Amino acid sequence: MVCNRCNIVVKSELEKIGLHAISVQLGEVELLDDLKNDEKDILSKRLRELGFELLESKIAITIERIKNLIVDLVHHQHNELRTNL
Repeated sequence: MVCNRCNIVVKSELEKIGLHAISVQLGEVELLDDLKNDEKDILSKRLRELGFELLESKIAITIERIKNLIVDLVHHQHNELRTNL
């Protein structure tokens, strides 16, 4: 997820299938309850239709977190970069 609109869309999809999010942030969603298999399948399908994906492997999650940190550093920090990425 790259922008606030993405967060809003994901939160809306969660609510449509009856899931309650504690927080929806760039690339990360914290849910009140654990996902059941059928809920996970429905959510995964809906996210794919919207151009998102549900990450489950630890490696994919770590890679996504690193990418999100770089996006935040480049686009949302208002100081000059001192490191060539």
